[in-house]
Amino acid sequence: MDSILLEHFEQEIWSKVPHLEEKQGEAKVVNATPLIDVT
Repeated sequence: MDSILLEHFEQEIWSKVPHLEEKQGEAKVVNATPLIDVT
C-alpha cells in the first residue's frame, strides 16, 4: 500500500468534511456545514 498517497488522501478528505478536533482539552467542530431540511 502506498502510505504517502493514503496520507495525502486523508488530508484532502479531512480538509473538506465536518469533524471534531480537540485542542487544549476543548472539542471544536471544523468545517461545519449548515443543515438544510430537504423534506
